Amino acid sequence: MRVPVGAGGWSRGEGYAPLVEHLRLKLEECGGVMAFDDYMECCLYAPGLGYYSRSQVDPGRGGDFYTSVATGPVFGSLLADEMARRWRRDFSGCPLHLVEQGAHGGQLAWDILQRLQERHGDLWRGIRCTLIEPRAGLRQRQQEKLSGMGTVVDWVEKLDEIDTDVRGMRGPVFFTAMSWWTVLR
Repeated sequence: MRVPVGAGGWSRGEGYAPLVEHLRLKLEECGGVMAFDDYMECCLYAPGLGYYSRSQVDPGRGGDFYTSVATGPVFGSLLADEMARRWRRDFSGCPLHLVEQGAHGGQLAWDILQRLQERHGDLWRGIRCTLIEPRAGLRQRQQEKLSGMGTVVDWVEKLDEIDTDVRGMRGPVFFTAMSWWTVLR
C-alpha cells in the first residue's frame, strides 16, 4: 500500500503521521495485505489515533460535520413518532426493542426515548433500548447521557452479544443505523 504523503506530511498537517505509522505497522503484521474493514477500523477507531477515538471529535457546531442528530431533537422525534405509528399498526401490545449502533454520545437514543416517554406512553411501558458500543469512552458518555431514562437501557460491545434472539422476538426490533432504521419481525 502506498500512503500519500507530501513534502509536509498529510495535506491537513502532521497530525496524521502517527496514524500512517500505525497503518504501516499493521500492514507489515498482515504481510502487506489488509482487509478494507480492518483498514477502516484503524482509521476510525485506533486508540488515540482514529478519527472517532480522538477526544476532540464531536459532531455539531464547532465539529467537523453535522448529522441530523446534531441539529436538534427533531430527527429523533420524527423517528419515534414513526416507530410508534408502525408499532400501533402492526405490533400493538408487544414489547419494542430499539437497537442503535454507532450512537456516539447517545443523543439519538435520548431524543427517541424522550419523545416516546412524552407522547407515546403505551409504547414507552414496554420498551427496551440496547446500544452497541465497543469503545469504553463512548460507552461512558452514552451512559451519562442516558442515566436519567426511566426505561431499560443496556450496552453490548457487538451485535451478537444482545441477550435476546432478535429474530425470535414477538414484537418489533428497530435498528437505527446511518440515520435510518430497519424493523425485524
